[in-house]
Amino acid sequence: MMKLAILAAPGLIPYLSDKLESTGQAAGVKLDLYDYGHLSMLPELYPKLRDKYDGFLLSGLVVQTAIQRYFPEDDKPVAAFDTELEEIYHALLDLLDRDNCRALLDIKDMDAARQKTMDYWKNISLKEIEGLGDRLFAQIKRRWEAGEITYVISRNSSVQPKLAACGIPHTFLYPSEKQLLRTVHG
Repeated sequence: MMKLAILAAPGLIPYLSDKLESTGQAAGVKLDLYDYGHLSMLPELYPKLRDKYDGFLLSGLVVQTAIQRYFPEDDKPVAAFDTELEEIYHALLDLLDRDNCRALLDIKDMDAARQKTMDYWKNISLKEIEGLGDRLFAQIKRRWEAGEITYVISRNSSVQPKLAACGIPHTFLYPSEKQLLRTVHG
């Protein structure tokens, strides 16, 4: 069985400790977790662990870059993990509305959620589509006027001009270049 060491920042240790066994089992590897303390401690810690493991999982690109800079000739496999956009969106939703976004926050399987969304769009009627932006805007405006929300993050391009016209503070999320490229290639 492959053995991998996770080198993580102190703040991630409690979170990763809870995930260690289930993640290792799901991946079919043995995982051990190490708190590297501070980046300056990596030159001391890494050589002690290097020959005991088949590879290293590092908490972020900063740690990966540091390992590569400290040990430029080393050929041990390393990979960084970091926060993805989904986690950022979940955190924002949690901050924006702890109760009314609970269904979104409880999504554990994003692929299944995407499929459910695609199924929704396959089955929605034209009449429902035509009124969707107006219904969404009406709901946002009502909640803003009631003081239930103070800021809107929107990806609905038909709602964005209406938010601006009413002076509702908002950010419109544009698709990334990678998303556009995936769409073109698809």
